[in-house]
Amino acid sequence: MPLTDAGGIITRWAGRNIYIDARKRAEMALRESEQQVRRKLEAILSPEADLGALELSDSIDSNQLQKLMSAFHRLTGISSAIIDLNGRVLVETGWQDICTKFHRKHPETLKRGLESDLEVTKGVAPGT
Repeated sequence: MPLTDAGGIITRWAGRNIYIDARKRAEMALRESEQQVRRKLEAILSPEADLGALELSDSIDSNQLQKLMSAFHRLTGISSAIIDLNGRVLVETGWQDICTKFHRKHPETLKRGLESDLEVTKGVAPGT
């Protein structure tokens, strides 16, 4: 919208910025969430569905577990994490800046960290 001076001359423009990227990200997150819910329901309700197709993130409420583990960390000072079989961090508490701002950001140290995370999952049967 144009803003004018006393003589009616446009001196500047005022308006609202609409952040399309944020809206698109929110829509994508909603679609992903809907797909997860459908996958969960199919695995639970369908007699022929494969429960092994569920991800760990399908079986836990990461937000609630994050709150619980954060409270545990505040009380005990014990750092912890829950990482799925694909190396995705679902919940983390008490991580130091060197981990979150360097090791998990730098491509080579991230790769080594994921290898280490996944090493402990060897031999874990799918769906367990």
